[in-house]
Amino acid sequence: MQKKEKTVLIVAVGDIISTVIKFYLGFYTGSLALLADAWHSLGDIFTSVLVYFALVADRRASDKQPSDVSTGERPAVIRRGGWELRVSVIIGILLSSTHLACFRKPFRAHHSMYRNQFPPWSL
Repeated sequence: MQKKEKTVLIVAVGDIISTVIKFYLGFYTGSLALLADAWHSLGDIFTSVLVYFALVADRRASDKQPSDVSTGERPAVIRRGGWELRVSVIIGILLSSTHLACFRKPFRAHHSMYRNQFPPWSL
């Protein structure tokens, strides 16, 4: 297991512990802010799990490359778009689309709120 993989696992375990505590305290106290933060932390856990599997897939792909017989070292290969990069781009696109959807929602609500209130000829 590489250092990056260990780091992601440590972060995921920390996120899981904090999420469980946030859910418990949120339900116990009735705090909507804690519950919202707990749901947000579930997204962080999901992201950590995706990154971990991407790192494992990258390591397995690099293990399949031939090594130098005399030294036993693998050659430095510059690869375009390993799994870590692909997953990071997908996560970035999903987060950006979520932010855009949240940004558009108030404008849609404002538009639909006044749509049926006035007859078309009065505007």
